[in-house]
Amino acid sequence: MSESAAAAARHLESLLPRLASLRHYLQFHARLLTSGHLGAHPGLRARFLDRLALSPHPAALPHALLLLRSLPTPAINDLNAALRGLAASPHPARSLLLLAGRLLPALLPRPDALSLSFALKASARCSDAHTTVQLHALVLRLGVAADVRLLTTLLDSYAKCGDLASARKVFDEMTVRDVATWNSLLAGLAQGTEPNLALALFHRLANSFQELPSREEPNEVTIVAALSACAQIGLLKDGMYVHEFAKRFGLDRNVRVCNSLIDMYSKCGSLSRALDVFHSIKPEDRTLVSYNAAIQAHSMHGHGGDALRLFDEMPTRIEPDGVTYLAVLCGCNHSGLVDDGLRVFNSMRVAPNMKHYGTIVDLLGRAGRLTEAYDTVISMPFPADIVLWQTLLGAAKMHGVVELAELAANKLAELGSNVDGDYVLLSNVYASKARWMDVGRVRDTMRSNDVRKVPGFSYTEIDGVMHKFINGDKEHPRWQEIYRALEDIVSRISELGYEPETSNVLHDIGEEEKQYALCYHSEKLAIAFGLIATPPGETLRVIKNLRICGDCHVVAKLISKAYGRVIVIRDRARFHRFEDGQCSCRDYWLAVADTFNLVPIEINLTLSSTRGKRYRMWTEKKMLDAQTGMISYKIAAHAADLAKCHPYAQAWDDTLSKARFEFRWLDQFALYLDPVTTMSFHDETLPSEGAKVAHFCSMCGPKSCSMKITEDIRKYADEHGYRIVEEAVIPGMNAMSAEFLAARKTISGEQHGEAGGEIYIILASIYSG
Repeated sequence: MSESAAAAARHLESLLPRLASLRHYLQFHARLLTSGHLGAHPGLRARFLDRLALSPHPAALPHALLLLRSLPTPAINDLNAALRGLAASPHPARSLLLLAGRLLPALLPRPDALSLSFALKASARCSDAHTTVQLHALVLRLGVAADVRLLTTLLDSYAKCGDLASARKVFDEMTVRDVATWNSLLAGLAQGTEPNLALALFHRLANSFQELPSREEPNEVTIVAALSACAQIGLLKDGMYVHEFAKRFGLDRNVRVCNSLIDMYSKCGSLSRALDVFHSIKPEDRTLVSYNAAIQAHSMHGHGGDALRLFDEMPTRIEPDGVTYLAVLCGCNHSGLVDDGLRVFNSMRVAPNMKHYGTIVDLLGRAGRLTEAYDTVISMPFPADIVLWQTLLGAAKMHGVVELAELAANKLAELGSNVDGDYVLLSNVYASKARWMDVGRVRDTMRSNDVRKVPGFSYTEIDGVMHKFINGDKEHPRWQEIYRALEDIVSRISELGYEPETSNVLHDIGEEEKQYALCYHSEKLAIAFGLIATPPGETLRVIKNLRICGDCHVVAKLISKAYGRVIVIRDRARFHRFEDGQCSCRDYWLAVADTFNLVPIEINLTLSSTRGKRYRMWTEKKMLDAQTGMISYKIAAHAADLAKCHPYAQAWDDTLSKARFEFRWLDQFALYLDPVTTMSFHDETLPSEGAKVAHFCSMCGPKSCSMKITEDIRKYADEHGYRIVEEAVIPGMNAMSAEFLAARKTISGEQHGEAGGEIYIILASIYSG
């Protein structure tokens, strides 16, 4: 090549990085043709082909293939450039077709190790394990099985196709392994179904990394894969070990590693450590992934307000993506922040997907805004999937709306869902309305469809060893100790008022059998084992594959109080941190009334069984009253007095009982879901005077109370000239308060009798002491 031709080639070479549009590529191709460099300079041609094949312009790759076919004698680099471009394209299978067409003996060039490497990457993207096996055979046939990089790519292809056994076999048969080899198998195991094997492999590498080729050591890919495995199975101690290992190589300051640390610590139940890592990243170095991980951490642990604040504090240089919005919406959902969740959803700058809509539907459903939830489902720009209809079914069950539950169940049947939980939810909706024939029909359908329950299991880590439990498990070496411990636990928390919540157990077994089934749920077994296998005061951490049930939630709260333990349970949806009888979800997530937070513990210890159940039933059914504190405190005091045989206790109890029927003006009327329907209820179905006292509201549903309220409201409005009934509520309250305050002396028992029977606890008397 002459000096001028060489200079021209160097000039064209310098232009390659500046090619930015299809027009530039076409002009460059024309220059190669007119200058004669297309045939005379194969290296320049191959580099041009490589850039052309990898260009994001949709017409660039077809032009590269056209160029390849136009070459009379293409070089191996030309073929590899096209294979590489096709493997990275939206249609990677075309790379495999191109390679297959070049395997005929008469065709040149013959594929080499690099050709097979690109084909293996294409096979991995297609998740085509059968093709990977064929390429493996080709590796052996072409005699390139000694190439470490090629074998690493082969291993990676097997792992990404889900064939972890073959990936491990390739790894074990390799005589030389570089850090990329270890990383490929680590990532494959961690992202596949074998996170435990991934951690075992990491520990093996940590103990022998000196055997890596010279100047090679574990890198951020190694650490990220190991942290991913820890996060999946909630191994906090292993995660902390990986963190310390990263510090040895200065990788703890790597932003990608920090992002994985935030994710790992939050999923292992240590929110404080996750936030420490986030704050250790310099603000200017934080990426979108950093903020997403931190927002998700807040959301998973029920700190919706903190998730919102962090979202609002994101710098303008970082544009939120779909993951960001989903994390914030989940935080709002877990904390019941309905208005904030809707605000974020309506301000999204990316198109919402099924998960975003699903979170909003769940948020509205839990808040009782079922019409809006249903309207959201039917107005989506794409058909609702099974999960979305299951969400709506759960909301219908929560609020006892039979029509919506049936509609959602029918949609699920149309979509081919055959999950046991769907049937249980519908059955419980029917049971709540005493529609026992429908309950039986649902059970029959389950049997005829051969519906199988998804087995629940839980993990807990003790001294670095992961222990797995399933419902009713007797496989653990210490199962007899665990069962005895669980019996002691139930006995101990029963003294605090625990009664098994059997409403979510299928109705084809007796009450005793239901209690037995609840007693040996996997998370209870894991907690019981933790109590006998760890020193007092140590935090217990449990991971469950399904949602925690209401009974296990109550049990975990009571155990945390009775045993002075912090218990962290990660279920399918979020974290629950139990401490001193409270849960971080504040019971919103389960929509279960926690009666034990409303009535002092000593009441359940001293009251008779019948009267104790009466008060517990009241607190369960009238949660809103108890939350305000206006009535629950007084009832607790009177119950305690009654148990202690106070001389006026029975009279006070009778007065309060009647009050539950006749003084429900503001709370029931204003908070009832449908005031128009409330006011239309008939007023003549109230119990007799004696029944009001005797049954203390345990026999009456909200409609009975609403009937009396609306009767009194209409009477007061008519007597005082109010044209609109609703306007009589507040004045009526004030008037009744004044009337009752004038007779307060009877509340103390000084004048109990005919007048005393008409005296009730009122707002004014509570506020005035």
